Amino acid sequence: MKDTTSPGLPVLDTVTATLSFFDGRQPESNFRWTGSNGSERPMNLAPPDLHDVVIHDMRALSAAQREEMGLTLEKAGFEVAEGWGPGGDDLKADWEQGKWKDESWITGKYYEIVKRMISEKFGTQTVAVYDYAIRKRTDTGAPQVVYGMDQISPAKQVHIDQTYWAAIGRIRLHLGEEAAQRVLSGASVARICNIWRPLFGPVYDSPLTAADFRSLDYERDFKETLPAAPGCRTGESQMVRFHPEQRCGTGVRSPHSSFIDPTAPVDAEPRWSLEVRTISLIDVR
Repeated sequence: MKDTTSPGLPVLDTVTATLSFFDGRQPESNFRWTGSNGSERPMNLAPPDLHDVVIHDMRALSAAQREEMGLTLEKAGFEVAEGWGPGGDDLKADWEQGKWKDESWITGKYYEIVKRMISEKFGTQTVAVYDYAIRKRTDTGAPQVVYGMDQISPAKQVHIDQTYWAAIGRIRLHLGEEAAQRVLSGASVARICNIWRPLFGPVYDSPLTAADFRSLDYERDFKETLPAAPGCRTGESQMVRFHPEQRCGTGVRSPHSSFIDPTAPVDAEPRWSLEVRTISLIDVR
């Protein structure tokens, strides 16, 4: 399907898919403490609030078109990066040789390449890489161990990886109390960015979509969607309510989710991807 509803912008292919949102109609908190997540993590036990959403496919856009449309980290909350970045042909060769099957390569060489990418993007040397995740879609959705590493299914709930206070907790944990105080005072800006890369592509099965930050409203979409129980801050995710004015396909705060593409080939390989999580500090005064 072609989207022709945006005058002056490139015509994009669209697909309508079902996304799972936080159900804001519940009279009480939808979070319950459960043993399965350990003693410090609440699990969302609310039934999913399912909505059909028009998703715009931006893979055909050039870098200049994405810039013109404001699909940047500063405006939309994410960017598409083409090529192999600072790793260049050396990273390309490593990838083709399957070096990503070795956890020590991921946490060693690849982490350093990701740090260089973030450093060059934001012009800062204060970059911490604090985690990674390999995701592979399975029929059961159960985690599995491959090449000695835990591999989890793509997330099927629209969410933001960090709430505000979880982000502050991340800064304290990985960059220290002084950095957290600089952010709280407005002297520095912290950016938590995930570098997402498919292990094989193109991705047809369980692709990723994100909501355009410019179409979101805090009071409408985020308020009262946090875990009610105190204590869980580092790693606390932000849930998102649905609203028809939200635009998906683009994604400062970036709600995102995997989705089932009804146009995907029936024999498409299960999505297999690697994401590396970073936090960087940029001084503004």
